[in-house]
Amino acid sequence: MVGSKQPTPVYLSPDEAEKHCRAGASVWKFCSTNDGLDPDVVLVGIGVEVMFEVIQAAALLRQCAPALRVRVVNVTDLLILENTGEHPHALGTVEFDNLFTADRPIHFNYHGYPVELEGLLFGRPRLDRVSIAGYIEEGSTTTPLGERRRHSGERVGRMHRRCPDGPERGDIRHQAEVELEPLWETI
Repeated sequence: MVGSKQPTPVYLSPDEAEKHCRAGASVWKFCSTNDGLDPDVVLVGIGVEVMFEVIQAAALLRQCAPALRVRVVNVTDLLILENTGEHPHALGTVEFDNLFTADRPIHFNYHGYPVELEGLLFGRPRLDRVSIAGYIEEGSTTTPLGERRRHSGERVGRMHRRCPDGPERGDIRHQAEVELEPLWETI
């Protein structure tokens, strides 16, 4: 279990949290667009602090690109990510695609080392659409925000990584009507 040392927002009721934890992951409809249906991109948070940034990145995208469809997923059981047969909790390909889509970009924001997720995802099909941001060892620690900035885990880094040349040429190629306000020029 990963928790914060500071008071944090509570997003799920006790019943919702129990179902979510038993499943190992779920779409957080309340911070996704259109309840997470038919997304253009999937943002995944694994860990308390990094999930806050995923939620805020989704909010910024809703504000700056209202036509962009974003699915937000929170993962509580890392072992669901493993390829089928490697662990009893591992999702089959169909279940994995139902949660993360079969063909849309997926960005994981992880509280640990990216190589850990790479190992868990190894062997799954279509991993060329996956990007992972996580902890990068540099020999020192700082505040949670400083750590997120250093490791490109904050919301603006998320948006830049998914759309490095500006959102109009990023991962929304299949949805021509998406237009953004000039966020990149103001940050």
